[in-house]
Amino acid sequence: MEKILKAGVIGSKRGGGKCYYCAELIPNCTLKAVCDINEEAVKEASQRYNVPWFTDYKEMIDKADINFVVISTPDYLHVEHAIYALKAGMHVYCEKPMAVNLQDALKLMKVAKESKARIQIGYELHTSELYTRAKKAIDEGWCGEILFAYHNYIRPPWTDPNHFKMKKEKSGGLIVHDGCHYVDFLRWVVESHVIELSCYAPPIRARYYDGVLDNFRLNMRHENGAVSGMVWSHLFGGRQMFEYCIIGTEGAIYCDLQHRKIQFIKHKVDQEGKVYDLKLMFEEDYSFRDWMDLGHNIFACMKDFVERIIKDEPQLIPLEESFITEYICYAAEESAVSKKTIKIPPKHKLLALF
Repeated sequence: MEKILKAGVIGSKRGGGKCYYCAELIPNCTLKAVCDINEEAVKEASQRYNVPWFTDYKEMIDKADINFVVISTPDYLHVEHAIYALKAGMHVYCEKPMAVNLQDALKLMKVAKESKARIQIGYELHTSELYTRAKKAIDEGWCGEILFAYHNYIRPPWTDPNHFKMKKEKSGGLIVHDGCHYVDFLRWVVESHVIELSCYAPPIRARYYDGVLDNFRLNMRHENGAVSGMVWSHLFGGRQMFEYCIIGTEGAIYCDLQHRKIQFIKHKVDQEGKVYDLKLMFEEDYSFRDWMDLGHNIFACMKDFVERIIKDEPQLIPLEESFITEYICYAAEESAVSKKTIKIPPKHKLLALF
């Protein structure tokens, strides 16, 4: 059992973000090395924390005094970096997604299965309060049996045509690159395996989106009969819409993520399915809180992972669940292109793939 995690960060970003978390904030973790292909950026990070710097991740893993690798690089490099670190016996925290396609994801899963080290993919909604608050209420029975859940994200487009996420082969597409967070959330709150999905997308509008869908609607059917889904657009120039809603037999939870407010609703359903006695019971206002704590708390996710390694406890987000989330995202991309409904294999068959 590790007593302290000595971190090497690949993708130093001048020493901010994950370098700072490892160096200054996470208990039982210390920053021991930084790596980036941008020599100016990695030198800046090195000077800030007085640690060795590298431009070759393999050299860092082979030579630095580390036992923990944090991967903060473009999506298409995740598998390459994670596999090398795991084979070297390093624990790994890797940004989502684990891979941009199923073939690469399976390669990583097979290596992870054989490794004694741990790897966690950064699905940080599991440690972000606007999401964990809903999950807690659901677990306490607020909604009753979950019937329907959705997560919508309508926003202006990215403006950098050269960013890797604009290339399908480098990001996996928007469903894989970004939508995976919300597919993961929907699976988490519904707590039932997705058995089929349909994803609908109009023709790609932005010329620089190289094979990347900029608008889509994803519908998923779960094993327990519940339905969940997501509406997404990166081409809306007006008011941003960022929200989720979870509806059950006894109540509902609605979150306006843009304004950081959650509403808790109660209702009753008679034997004929008619809804009555519908009431907004209360609203929680988080608008005074920092978004990174509420919406994408990467620090808390990394801290939790480190703590569980130190205590030798099961990790909060099992790697197998991250794989299933991403399998669904790959299938959603395929559905949008093929214009076909796709059946998702049972969970045990997915886990038997590696």
